[in-house]
Amino acid sequence: MRKIVLIIYVCVFSSLAALAQTPEITFVQSIPGDVSTDTTYDSNGNPVLAVTVEKFMECELNDTTGIGFIRVKLGTEENGQDILNQNFAWAGQTISSDLYMQRIGLGCRFKLGSFTNRDFAYLTIEALSSGGAVITSWQGILN
Repeated sequence: MRKIVLIIYVCVFSSLAALAQTPEITFVQSIPGDVSTDTTYDSNGNPVLAVTVEKFMECELNDTTGIGFIRVKLGTEENGQDILNQNFAWAGQTISSDLYMQRIGLGCRFKLGSFTNRDFAYLTIEALSSGGAVITSWQGILN
């Protein structure tokens, strides 16, 4: 009798392990940094105020199993990547003083550079496996 109970218990336990969460990006927040102003000139020689803002972003995942990289794409159009298309190692990575990712538990904090006279950019965040396959993604606007 014990042997049958043990076999049933192992089968139930194995079934529950197979129901692990699928990673999802559950939270994304844009964070403005330092703001500076300067005067530039348009193509006609008229003075134009240039407002430059450092952009930071945070995101969080519900599960990090199998994640090797986080790819961040920023574009002037939806699904675009003309502003930024960068993979960051899941453990965290510094590309430059203006571009880095810090991992904090299930979350990440990014510094994405400085943007001049840009109110927003289209944002795509992708969690990638170590082989580069997309596990999950999120799309929205970086303000």
